[in-house]
This record gives sequence, structure tokens and C-alpha cells, in this order.
Amino acid sequence: MFAPEVINNLTDAIAEQLEEKLTKKYHPTVSREEAMDLIGCSAGVFNEIRKRDDFQFVRIEGISSRYSTANLIEWINGRRK
Repeated sequence: MFAPEVINNLTDAIAEQLEEKLTKKYHPTVSREEAMDLIGCSAGVFNEIRKRDDFQFVRIEGISSRYSTANLIEWINGRRK
């Protein structure tokens, strides 16, 4: 069995690698559909997530909402801990 410290270090290393791969795949900001793909959820679930206080996004007038890829990844990682 692995010590908790080893497991935490492995988890952090995996999260860093995943974040690097995702930021290369997606632009700095993503559309609603891309955000749903990144999170892996349906439109209904995404609507509920958007209402959460810990979920951030930017609405640009005249343009649909955009979501920061980095913030999405941080939110996902925070939800998994």
C-alpha cells in the first residue's frame, strides 16, 4: 500500500499533466459547448453549475459567455479533491 503522501504527490503530478494537455487542446477561453465538453456534462447540468458561487465566467456584451480554460480546470480539480 502507498503512503498518503505518495498518493497526494502522484495525484498532483497527474493533475498538472492533465492541465497541461487540456490547455494545449483548448484556447484560453472556450464557448459554452467547449466548457461542457471539458467538464463532461449535459446542458442541464451545466446550467446548474453556472449558478454556483464557486463557478466563474465572463459575459462579454454582444458575445455569448466565454469561460476561462484555466479557471475551468482549477474548478474541476477543486471539485475532485
